[in-house]
Amino acid sequence: DAALAALRNRTAAPAAARPSATSAAATRPFAYAPIFFPGTANMSQATPIALTAGQVVDNADLQLQRVPTAAVSGVVTLGDGRGASGATMQLAQVAPAGYTVDAPVRLNVLALPDGTFRIPSVGPGDYILTARATPPGVTPSSLSGGPALWSEMPLTVSGEDIGGLTLALDAGP
Repeated sequence: DAALAALRNRTAAPAAARPSATSAAATRPFAYAPIFFPGTANMSQATPIALTAGQVVDNADLQLQRVPTAAVSGVVTLGDGRGASGATMQLAQVAPAGYTVDAPVRLNVLALPDGTFRIPSVGPGDYILTARATPPGVTPSSLSGGPALWSEMPLTVSGEDIGGLTLALDAGP
């Protein structure tokens, strides 16, 4: 009975000491990204380490890091300004000069009927955003899809959403 009475008499922790029920929901989306020396998730900010077989390097510890992801969004348009419905959007990771990437990140989405697109969960790094579409009224005649409209732009993603992009399609590869 004494223990039960003690529990009944306890006071709640001050609000500042209690975790918020919405704090987890209010945080940005995240991913566990590859980490490059000296501790960055962005390959273009990495410092190369030259190694020889069997060499041990001190103070080059890399830890798994939780990094914020971003959404990349905008609109892709045809030459007359209308949205390019169904355009293929690809966000491809770009390795900085002197680096190679065995399996670069490639994120793909299709533009909505009004030409808008949104690519969620993009990790930090440098990318090329490419839009491709077949001109209206042209039936694709081969595996490559026939004549193509195309546009691209470089992007650097750092964990903050990037919106309001506009890619205007033109004749291309």
